[in-house]
Parts: sequence; structure tokens; C-alpha cells
Amino acid sequence: GAGALATGSAAAVGTGAFSSAQLDDRTVNVNVAGDANSFIQLNPTSQFAGYDDNETLKLDFTELESSVFGDEEGINPQSTYVFEEVFEMVKIGTGEDHDYNFKIEPDGFDVDIELTSAGSAEGNAGPSEGTDLTEPWGFGGQPTSVFVDITIHATESPDEQGTGGTLTIIADDPDEI
Repeated sequence: GAGALATGSAAAVGTGAFSSAQLDDRTVNVNVAGDANSFIQLNPTSQFAGYDDNETLKLDFTELESSVFGDEEGINPQSTYVFEEVFEMVKIGTGEDHDYNFKIEPDGFDVDIELTSAGSAEGNAGPSEGTDLTEPWGFGGQPTSVFVDITIHATESPDEQGTGGTLTIIADDPDEI
């Protein structure tokens, strides 16, 4: 009788619970890979894309490799240039653990940039041609690839220093992006 009463009282008060804990020295392995070998691969597919010294995708629209004259320095003012299949983005993996939506955010450019789909590699799911890649898109847990077209709209007079910016690729849960 009394033992059962004591046990019942202890359970009601919540004994055995803790308010904080610290567990030290757990092993964590992280491997940082270049863009060609990472979970989301970025592969150059044109003369305007390549890798820098850190194996990170770099885009450069300041020169033409196949130029006869060799002294071109960029695009014209008040013009629109479309660069097709500049690079490919590939998501490896299938299943629920690989269910992401993507979008690409341009930032810091002095020109207008459009990023659209040029289709996907054979055997992979991907957004249809012309899809705006600055809006969320995804294909569940399927292997996915997309070739990225970049359209640049230049406005005023040429800038001796050029213009640059960054592209941020976001992959997140479909409900979060």
C-alpha cells in the first residue's frame, strides 16, 4: 500500500527527467569535394564555364575562345545575349532522403540575368526547356539534372571594370523552399 503510494507520487512529480546534458567527443566525418564530385554536382558544359583552383564552378563571359580577332572583352551595351547550356547541375540519389526542390538565386550583378532550363541529361528527370530556374523546381527522389541557359541583358555604356555577381543554388525540402 504505502510503497505503491510512494511510487505513484514520484511518477507524478517527474523524477528521472533531466534539464540538460552534454555528451562529448563524438566522431563526425565530413568530406568537402569539388563541384564535380559533390552531392549536387556542377559541371561545365561550355567555354564560359570551368573550375577555379578550389574546384568550384566559375563562369566567365569576358572572352570568346574561338575568336578570330582575339581582343573582344565582353558583351555590347544595350544588348541581350543568350548563352546556351553553360553548365549542368546534377543531383545524384533516389528515394525520400533525396527529395529536394531547387532554385538558383543571382545576386550582385549590374546586368539583368535570367536562368532557364535547357533540358536534362538522358535518363534523368529535369525541368522542361524554358523553365525559370529562379523559381522552385524538383522531381521528388529521382536522379535529376538540368542544363542551364543564361541570358544576360546589358543596359548602359560599357564598364571598364566589368560586372560580376554570384549564383546561389538552394536545395531544400519541397515544403520549405
